[in-house]
Amino acid sequence: MKTSEQKWLQELVLNKYRADPEALRACLPDLAQAIDQFLPTSRSRSRHELTQHELANRLARLNALLEDLASSSLETGGAVQALEHYAALIACHSPPDNIDHQTGVALLKAAFGVSPSSAKSILTIVVENRNETEVNRVTFLRGVTMNMSWDFRLVSVTIDPQRVRQRAVAMRLVGISRGNTSEAKDAGGPGMSNEEGDAR
Repeated sequence: MKTSEQKWLQELVLNKYRADPEALRACLPDLAQAIDQFLPTSRSRSRHELTQHELANRLARLNALLEDLASSSLETGGAVQALEHYAALIACHSPPDNIDHQTGVALLKAAFGVSPSSAKSILTIVVENRNETEVNRVTFLRGVTMNMSWDFRLVSVTIDPQRVRQRAVAMRLVGISRGNTSEAKDAGGPGMSNEEGDAR
């Protein structure tokens, strides 16, 4: 391959990365990680929001994965991706309104084989092959925190059983658990910020 062709190909890949890094990461994670290493200014920047284009892509992918969940065809990797997309949307104050508590618990079970009520002590589950530093923390369900990297990748999940029980007790006190024992048992609702989770 000629030098000019190599430069053209490199520029093409970099442009794709700059336009939609999450799309490239989903298709070619090793290549995206290599680009991260060669672009330290991009990797070290602090991101507080996703672009509108990235939000739309995240939402579309999440909805497709939720369809797989509904049809019982969602695999473990897809469940992790769904949690990641949803947590990123929450972090950017754009949570979708089509995920209820039961769906959140179902995603957690599909991804890691656990539910909030199953933890007996504080439990942190590290996502396989994720070595990024945790910089963003998002409350997914009461007592369940999604720990994310600077670019909104899910690094680990932490379950605090004490906070899970507090929510369950509060729900029973107000009678919400009637006719919905699974929700009362697993506690909490998806889409809360850290501040909202602490206040409830």
